[in-house]
Amino acid sequence: MIKKYLTTFVLTAIFSVIIAFLIYKKFVYPTVIPVEKNGLTYIFADWGAILSANICEQKGINVYLENPCDIKNRKHVYGEILLHLPFAEFNKFYQFYFPLILNIIFLFIIVSFFNQTNSFKNYFLVFFIISLPVILVIERANLDILIFLMMYLISKYKNLYLSHILIIFSTLCKFYPICFGVVLLFQRTVKRIFNNICITVFFLILFLINQHENLIQIFNISAQFSGSGVYQFSFQGLIQAIPNIQILINDYNINWLIYLFIATIIVLPLIFFGKIIFQSQENEKFLFNIFDFNIFENRLYVISTLTIIFCYFLVQNFNYREIFLIGLVPYILKNESADKKGLLNNLYYIIVIKFLFSTILVYLTMNKVNVDLNYFMNLAKHILDFYVVSILSIILFLNLKNLFKKHFLLEKI
Repeated sequence: MIKKYLTTFVLTAIFSVIIAFLIYKKFVYPTVIPVEKNGLTYIFADWGAILSANICEQKGINVYLENPCDIKNRKHVYGEILLHLPFAEFNKFYQFYFPLILNIIFLFIIVSFFNQTNSFKNYFLVFFIISLPVILVIERANLDILIFLMMYLISKYKNLYLSHILIIFSTLCKFYPICFGVVLLFQRTVKRIFNNICITVFFLILFLINQHENLIQIFNISAQFSGSGVYQFSFQGLIQAIPNIQILINDYNINWLIYLFIATIIVLPLIFFGKIIFQSQENEKFLFNIFDFNIFENRLYVISTLTIIFCYFLVQNFNYREIFLIGLVPYILKNESADKKGLLNNLYYIIVIKFLFSTILVYLTMNKVNVDLNYFMNLAKHILDFYVVSILSIILFLNLKNLFKKHFLLEKI
């Protein structure tokens, strides 16, 4: 155990130095679009926007409408709870040391995911660490890091009071962590599940009613936090990428044929994957009865899965929302030997390819390399996203079906 912690600590230190060097020497730009003003580059800029909103809030300014304290006048797009940072007068601590500490803890947790078992898959850690989503979220010190850490704590510790507090707090910061409430389904009886969900929902409704005006203002400026193009992770991104493919042969538009081909390469593999998953339910029971075991890896897998699905289909996210895919890793590695059909094994490598491909694509796009192929590569990226989320959706659906089936039979008996 001590050896594992020591290895995790050393790797975290190494990756921290590497990332700090890449940012300091500006090797990550323009792939990671810098926040600049008057020739200066500002790191931890997303966290800086929250800090500046606190400063303007204290001056009586409605930061949902304007935020002149921010270097880019970015409006506040998070919950009101983040406008009440304790000891906000310690500006230097909040500007640099606090996001730095969060980043290091974030890296430590990611590294620990790959250090739980002896597996060849551990070597792919480097592809996750140097990927665009991870580098971007660290360079910006985006709030998703804090949300990710709360997701980890909810998964790691079974204390219901802690779970309720973190679910409510994270949801009040950003709306999508309401998905973390899926962890309450790990309770053994329908009564306990129902009671715990009611408690969480009651407090959420209470807080949200109190903040409904702020929520309306946030949705009115949703374009500020919506990704686009190669920086987008959403189903909407796939829909938007398809019309960008335009091909003319002798001045004749054959787009209808291209669209048919695209539909084919999207639908057929999905049918193939879906068929394999449905047929594997009897042999791969560990994968379709995740709720039977209330342990860290299972809890983290389910929370990560629902968060990814929710964000992908309902929100136009920036790439850094993809960090929640890393939450699938502990479960995949832990059940590697039980994966007789190789379902998780294949899912793992698809995710690795997705992270690697997305990173390379953004680098080529932002550095204007192979411009003619950018539209096709962008479409390929969104198709990969769609495959990953679709596979996760099918597996989660089957788990929920088995969960409710068991509870129904239990209550009936």
